Amino acid sequence: MQRRYTLFAYLLWLLLGWLGVHHFYLRRHKQGVLWLTSFSGFFGIGWLRDFWRLPTYVRDSNDDPEFLEQLNVRFRHLRGPRVFSNWHRLVGQVLFGAFYRGLIHCAIPWESSVIDFAALIVPLGTAFGTYMVSNVGRQKSPFYLALIGAYVGEFLMGEPHLVLEGSNAVLVAGVAMVFSTYGWEWRRDREDMSCGKCLLVVVLVYGIFIGLCCSFVYFNASVETEDGETIKVRDALENFFNSPAWQQIKTAFWVLLSDIYQSWRTGGYEKAWSKFVDLADIEGEDHAYDVLELERGAEFKEVRKRYKELAREWHP
Repeated sequence: MQRRYTLFAYLLWLLLGWLGVHHFYLRRHKQGVLWLTSFSGFFGIGWLRDFWRLPTYVRDSNDDPEFLEQLNVRFRHLRGPRVFSNWHRLVGQVLFGAFYRGLIHCAIPWESSVIDFAALIVPLGTAFGTYMVSNVGRQKSPFYLALIGAYVGEFLMGEPHLVLEGSNAVLVAGVAMVFSTYGWEWRRDREDMSCGKCLLVVVLVYGIFIGLCCSFVYFNASVETEDGETIKVRDALENFFNSPAWQQIKTAFWVLLSDIYQSWRTGGYEKAWSKFVDLADIEGEDHAYDVLELERGAEFKEVRKRYKELAREWHP
């Protein structure tokens, strides 16, 4: 097993801690995912806490004999993790459960045609946040308990407001936390996974997170025009894609692809690449001719003459 180093862990914490890279380095994958998808551990709170927790994480990752002995003492004398001595984990379950619930809640359009479907999807965010925090480190709890608690909490205190008037994300997450805590157990063997599997999970989860963030902006954000009129982002995007400017961009793009494709058919990859370089104007010749208002291929005398004329016209 490759050894992990405290100094390098602190370096990753300082430079890439907002992405949770130090947790992936220390094989704490669930905690890394939480940091990656909650803006550095619930808006930086977790990142700051890691400053004094990193040495313990390193000892755990390296299977330090003294650390394992202390852990075995707890395993022998306690049937499971103590609830009230883990108050920080309880708070984390509620905060992360409420955060992911709120993210999904805001990313879904609450329209009459999808409201039933949305009410079924929202508790998944609560269950995900609660479960992930419950399973960080040497503790574990089954996902189904967090999921049941999320739906019970949603039924009582969220959508469709059967007990409380109005939705309360913190109370809903609190119910999920109680259910998840009931299943707390020690994790005797540290969870580990290959780099490939870890990368696949990270890409999948982060892709879903980015998609939810984009959906949140699409359905909730708005822009203000020069006249002071407020327009929803989704309406502004729809107007843009129907605008003449977008039609021109789209037409020019397809013409570009068509030219490159025809070059590929007649001359292969080399001619297609040459055509792309020519159209991309990498050397800037086309742009220079446009600025000088000359035809491409003009003689040097014409270029020099036109340059002097423009220099005299625009010289301060």
